[in-house]
Amino acid sequence: MATSDGADGAAVAVADLAPAPAAAGDVAARARARLGYAPHPTAERGVLVGGSRFEGGGAVRFTLDLLDLDQADTGLPSELQALPLRARVERAERGLRRLSLGFLPHGMALHPRHPTRALWFEKWGDGAAFVDLAEGLLLGKPAPLPGHQFYGHGAFSPDGALAYCVETELGSGRGVISVRDASASGGFAPLGELPSHGMKPHDCVLLLPEKLLAVTNGAGDTLGTPGRVCLIEVETGKLVEQLEVPDRQLNTGHLTFDSARNLAVVSAPRDGLPDSHAGGLSLRGWGAPFRTLPRAARARMQGETLSVCIDEARALVWATSPRGAWLTIWSGAGELRRGVELKSPRGVALSLDERVMYVTCGAGSELMAFDPDELMPLERQPSALRVFGGSHVYAWAPPAP
Repeated sequence: MATSDGADGAAVAVADLAPAPAAAGDVAARARARLGYAPHPTAERGVLVGGSRFEGGGAVRFTLDLLDLDQADTGLPSELQALPLRARVERAERGLRRLSLGFLPHGMALHPRHPTRALWFEKWGDGAAFVDLAEGLLLGKPAPLPGHQFYGHGAFSPDGALAYCVETELGSGRGVISVRDASASGGFAPLGELPSHGMKPHDCVLLLPEKLLAVTNGAGDTLGTPGRVCLIEVETGKLVEQLEVPDRQLNTGHLTFDSARNLAVVSAPRDGLPDSHAGGLSLRGWGAPFRTLPRAARARMQGETLSVCIDEARALVWATSPRGAWLTIWSGAGELRRGVELKSPRGVALSLDERVMYVTCGAGSELMAFDPDELMPLERQPSALRVFGGSHVYAWAPPAP
């Protein structure tokens, strides 16, 4: 169910405000659109960035992993499996840097004016860090509002002066977007709040030039309101549009848009339901209104559908289901193009040159590379090992000089 409440009661169609999409063959323009800036000309595939958690000797260590895909080693799977462990580790470390953090980094928000810098958030906790990805420096540690916790994601205003952080009130689960001073001297001090217009919000994306913040409100158990995506005016906090998932057994988790404002949203079973329940994928665009895939189509997507990526040039949506050991690739019309049985698939990201789709997977935190045209694993696979054990990965690159 989709509802709109525009100014003076008039419906506001987000697609009408969206920028013109990049031409189908303009890879560089799409990379600029995804990053928000022109990447360095030497970056082809880019740098893959995501979090990991390590245990050993009674201690727990959290890292932010950065793998330069243009320097990373690859090999035939049979060749890599035959390597002695020491040799495999040496090859796996080519192009890899790790930054130590005090929490498992979940979601990233790049600074629009200084795109080597990014905010990272913990999912369900008080962890947050402002990091210089190029220099490997910790620049700041924002704290949640009193009586609240971070929920994993955030965004910057276009000028970088403000940060919007997704938070929930402890105990009640009421959602709030804290608005913070992101200036050089501001220290991410709270300046105000925007309502999330729901319970247990998680992901958010700032849409420009619309100046709308798209927020997923997971909504808690099945007795609460439906999981929904809310589009909120950042200047007023006004709810412009909300999209409700019709299946009351699903929440709303992560979301992504392409430049044409086609939307993909993934879901987990609502609180209180077992992980054996199927997760979900909802789509809007590609010529159709907001809809959730029918249960029969997603029966193997057990538990949370975790990460989602739109391949705009090919009009495909990739989604991961860790518990179901199932990687799925869908058309914009919601037709299953391919399902791949894969142990614990988690993060998914398209290389900047759009030639490789990367998927993190496995108990040993490995990285797989897929041909986005053939939808099959590439002949040569990354040597990466024990990387990106968290939920998401992002394709990033330093900016052009």
